[in-house]
Amino acid sequence: MGMYSPILSSMLIGLAILTLSQPTQASTQNVTLSFEQTSLLVLKGNSLFSSKAMDVAGAKALHSNAGVIQNPSISLELEDFFRSDAAPNASGEEITLRMNQVIELGGKRPARRELAHKKLLTKQAELENLRIEILRETALHFMHVVADQHRLLTAERAKTLAEQGFKFSSQRTRSGAASTIEKRRAGIAL
Repeated sequence: MGMYSPILSSMLIGLAILTLSQPTQASTQNVTLSFEQTSLLVLKGNSLFSSKAMDVAGAKALHSNAGVIQNPSISLELEDFFRSDAAPNASGEEITLRMNQVIELGGKRPARRELAHKKLLTKQAELENLRIEILRETALHFMHVVADQHRLLTAERAKTLAEQGFKFSSQRTRSGAASTIEKRRAGIAL
């Protein structure tokens, strides 16, 4: 088992409970889930997988923004705006308008793009590894459930056969064709 087996076990148990807790009208019908349906439900309900998927989405956003040139900055400064010693009609204030643009040198932008691309590939690989581990655990638990279902069907068939054998031996005992020991053997098998 991996480190995710408690999560998967609880999800599969919850899925079984959800399937079995349908209203009485639906409980008379057999609900069958394929492995694909079960896998999708487990992946959809796994919070760790959802978290990793969001990490990949964030890495994609950073990757798309890594090569963008920074926006210029503009600043406006006013000095001596309320100067008291200036003449009433004289304009003594100073206005300074600045515009700055960062120019990257030395290949910083391509290096930033490459780093963002490597981080994106790493996050995608982590997500794929987690998906494979979850699907492995799901397949293991799914096979156990299918095997248990087959054992249950076999036990039900064996019980039906034992009941038929008991009924048949009871009829033979009543008719006198067989001894009571045969009836007891059939009762033990039941």
